[in-house]
Amino acid sequence: MRDRHGQIVAFAGIAHDVTETRRFESELRQLAKTEAVGRLAGGLAHDFNNMLTVIDGYSELLLMKLPSDSPDRPLITEIHRAGERAAELAMQLMVFSRKSMVEPQVLDLSEVVGADIEMLTRVIGDDVTIETQLAPGLGNVMADRPQLEQVLVNLVLNARDAMPDGGRITIGTTAVTVDASHAAGPQGLAPGEYVVLSVADTGHGMDKATLARIFEPFFTTKGSGRGTGLGLAMLQTFVMQSGGHVDVASEPGQGSTFRVFLPTVALPVAAPQGQPPGDAIPGTESILVVEDDDAVRIYTEAVLKAAGYDVVTAANGADALAVARTCEPPARPPHLRRRHARHWWQRAGRAVPRPAAEAKVLFTSGYTPPEAVSRRGLTIPPSQFLQKPHCRRRLAGRSGR
Repeated sequence: MRDRHGQIVAFAGIAHDVTETRRFESELRQLAKTEAVGRLAGGLAHDFNNMLTVIDGYSELLLMKLPSDSPDRPLITEIHRAGERAAELAMQLMVFSRKSMVEPQVLDLSEVVGADIEMLTRVIGDDVTIETQLAPGLGNVMADRPQLEQVLVNLVLNARDAMPDGGRITIGTTAVTVDASHAAGPQGLAPGEYVVLSVADTGHGMDKATLARIFEPFFTTKGSGRGTGLGLAMLQTFVMQSGGHVDVASEPGQGSTFRVFLPTVALPVAAPQGQPPGDAIPGTESILVVEDDDAVRIYTEAVLKAAGYDVVTAANGADALAVARTCEPPARPPHLRRRHARHWWQRAGRAVPRPAAEAKVLFTSGYTPPEAVSRRGLTIPPSQFLQKPHCRRRLAGRSGR
């Protein structure tokens, strides 16, 4: 605004705060990157599990045949252990990519933590102590127990690594009611009843820059060779899949506290199931194995033949259909790949004479859980699905059911 002499005496302007817009744009870019990495991780885990099936399987077969005093036994044992550790990493990749085998059940969170304390105490070392504050009578939660235990292990190991000179880890469980004001819970969490798992340490803590990135995939503050950067990304994915939320509070020199919120369910804890038998019952039936990975197919054939089964193999759905038409006695149960399953099984039902068309089927995959196959037109109960990598006992035992 100017006066009559043209001099500026005032000005008027409009300002727009773009802080939230830029924050949303940043979150959208991060979501896109996470989705891309997730697709890559899922594909890697699928191929990885096929290879691990062969590595773990043959090393297990060799250990069965070697005498206890064989000089080669320690070497093969280390190969087998490395395969098992690699399988755990593959599971983290599948959890992160949301392609893992999830079997939710009703759980008492305090019971889950209490059952794992002895194991956790052994793995963290003597210079770190664990204290528990487990509240009784909490509401139950619906979650996959192995993944929930993996979350607990990841949090405890991260806490230990944050205390190189020793310290204290406090694990607690409590019930929380979240209302619209979010006084008892983080912003964005739906109002309701929750059970909270907290893991607090007395370590070196984290600054704001680190806190902003801790859930990014492959981000790690650990030294080279000491971390994959998938632990917290996997944790966040699992908690979100379970309808919950995870937050963290930390300051440099003040330690860190992670809180995992899981919604309660009005259902009783399921009764524990009996342990599966150690050795499978020797088989006498005929089995048609359909597997497009040559190494996995050869290994599967070797395991099933060693268990007493008569085995016929096929590399794809077309070959399997041709075999099933002529196979006597009736083949059972076919092992079908994801992309062949629906088409092959429908055609087999029309083309194969009874009773072969009524043969039992067991689906195996290193990538897709039963729910994904169900979306392609088949309903597969967990009893008919075997996740790769699978060991000799699981493969032979499930094939005989």
